[in-house]
Amino acid sequence: MDIKLQHDALGSLRRIGDTEITYRKLSGKPRGLGGWEIEYDRLSGRLKRIGHREVRYGGHGSRPRAVGELEFDYGGSGHSVRRIGPYPLRYSKAAGVVQRVGPLEVRYSKLGVLPNRASLEGEDQELPDELLLALFLALYLEAEEDVGFLEEIFG
Repeated sequence: MDIKLQHDALGSLRRIGDTEITYRKLSGKPRGLGGWEIEYDRLSGRLKRIGHREVRYGGHGSRPRAVGELEFDYGGSGHSVRRIGPYPLRYSKAAGVVQRVGPLEVRYSKLGVLPNRASLEGEDQELPDELLLALFLALYLEAEEDVGFLEEIFG
């Protein structure tokens, strides 16, 4: 199965296959993933809930530890997520972008900046909800990490 990842002119992920991702107008943060509403904490602006799945945070509260039943593994003191639920993540060594989420291979445009495809062996017509959520989270966290990095550099 080949899944197209569509972005808008600003580089925000707008679709994963047939699943639309909607955004808040002022903040530019995702507000919906298909039929799931995405909620944020009003004070900190961090993810609070995706659909019926609550987002839980670790001791210092900066990194998500779980979304519903999908627990995150950061692999020691690293900042990159190594696993979301049962799905291991693999990153490219050169660019540090997500290359694999469990059985999904993530491919990038020629410039290697934005993911434009995800592929899964087999002819399934629909991406399972849990895998869709894991792919969204991996790409969302990657984008948030990029924004944080730029804010550190440019203030």
